[in-house]
Amino acid sequence: MMKTRYRIAKIEWLKWLGNPRIIIALLMPFIVKVIAIEPLVERSKQEGMKMNVFEPVIAVGNSGLLSFLLPAVFLILMSDFPKIEPNSFFLLSRSGKKNWFYGQVLFAGFAIITFMVFVYASVILFSLGNTEFSDEWSKITRTYVSKYPEKEASHVVQLLPPNLYNQMGVIKALVLTAILQFLMFFQMCMIFMAFTISGKKKAGLVTIFMIMIGGMLTCTVDAKAMWAFPLSNSLIWLHYTPIFRKEIFPIWFSYFYFCASIIIMIIYNSVIIRKIDFNWEER
Repeated sequence: MMKTRYRIAKIEWLKWLGNPRIIIALLMPFIVKVIAIEPLVERSKQEGMKMNVFEPVIAVGNSGLLSFLLPAVFLILMSDFPKIEPNSFFLLSRSGKKNWFYGQVLFAGFAIITFMVFVYASVILFSLGNTEFSDEWSKITRTYVSKYPEKEASHVVQLLPPNLYNQMGVIKALVLTAILQFLMFFQMCMIFMAFTISGKKKAGLVTIFMIMIGGMLTCTVDAKAMWAFPLSNSLIWLHYTPIFRKEIFPIWFSYFYFCASIIIMIIYNSVIIRKIDFNWEER
């Protein structure tokens, strides 16, 4: 059973990698370079100090703008998920709906990991020469605000705010960033899957983009309602104060928020998929 699901996931993953739409992902590192990497590299060169090799990755995962752009690009890459083609019906008849469904869920995980590894590896590659391997925050990150207090609200400082380096170690920040970003992408896939298998793919795209925009707007105005959206829950620094080790919002709730919603959506999708004949036309 598990072997069948893995085989389905592998088939879908290979088709996904061969889709011309994947070219969009190849352009993403250059956008990330301009928004997040170049400001950090420039600061590093100006100060004559190297930054931790993981700091640019953490910055990308916690940037307000990129936290919107990355899910948007990934949603475009997954805009036909789950993909139903003429040969899919043969696969469905051979494997059964249940195996096909969990194969799609597994594929979503494969796609997310592939996308994240590609982006993170590109970030590290573009940062080489100005970085060093360490398990601690770099001196330039820890002292830049105290040295230049007038730049506290600057873009380069907001990429790695004190809400991060004053609250946790760099490895913990890296792990939390990756996990929460993965969960946000996975939640997005499960919500979109519900719309797709119900024949309402366009409505699904609009809904998810509206959720993302709602999260961005509520974050911008610092409204309490932001914690109802995935975006806010995926940004670690929003959970903490800049100086004192005090949580503004419990990070455990963000884990619960994502995991609970993912489980609910998987159960919901597994139920409605039994009633679908897979011969739908989008409504």
